[in-house]
Amino acid sequence: MNNKDTNISNQLRNILKSNAIYNNEEIMNLIINNKVIKDNIIDSKITSSNISTTEISSNEIIYNELKSLPTKYTKEMSLNNNDIMIDFLSSYNIIQLFTFISHVEEGIQDKVRLTKYELEGPPIISILQYDGIIIKYIIDSTRDKLTNDYITLYGVKIIVRPEIRNHESMIVFYLFTTDNKVIEILKIYDVYTNQI
Repeated sequence: MNNKDTNISNQLRNILKSNAIYNNEEIMNLIINNKVIKDNIIDSKITSSNISTTEISSNEIIYNELKSLPTKYTKEMSLNNNDIMIDFLSSYNIIQLFTFISHVEEGIQDKVRLTKYELEGPPIISILQYDGIIIKYIIDSTRDKLTNDYITLYGVKIIVRPEIRNHESMIVFYLFTTDNKVIEILKIYDVYTNQI
C-alpha cells in the first residue's frame, strides 16, 4: 500500500470513528480514490461445513427482534430506531454500515438493522450481525404476502464497490455467502445527500 492509499484509508477510518456528518459523495470519493478500500474483502472464519446447530438456533433471537417490530414499520420509526434506512430518494445512517465493516475487519462483534423502502409495498427489513466468527444476513420478508418468511444467509466476505449502472454512480455492498453466492445487501446512489 502506498502513502496515498494509506492516507485515504486513514481518512475513511477517521470518518468512521467520528460522529461528524458526511454526505455520500465525500464517502464515495474516498472509496473510489482508494483501490485498497474499494477492493477490501473482509474474511470470516467459517465455511458452510462448520455452521453449528447452536449458531442456527441463535437466529431465533434475531427473528424475535424482527417479529417485535410493528407490521406497519414507518420511516419515522426506522429513523427513531437508528436503522440504516434507504428509500427511493434518501439514505440515512449509512456510516453505521461502514462502522460495521470496520468492526468485522477488527474482529469486533456488531449488529446493524437495515430498512429499505420502495415506491410501493412494505419495507424490507434485514439484520447484519457479526459475532466474531460469522457474518449473518437475515432478511425479514414476513411483511410480504408472497414469501412471508425469514431468509438467513451466512457470509464469509463483505465487499464494497463503487459502480455505475445506467449512467448512475453508486456504492454497492455485497455479501459473499458460505455457498459461494454473491448477494447485494445495499446500494447507495450518488444522488443521495442526506445524513449518513
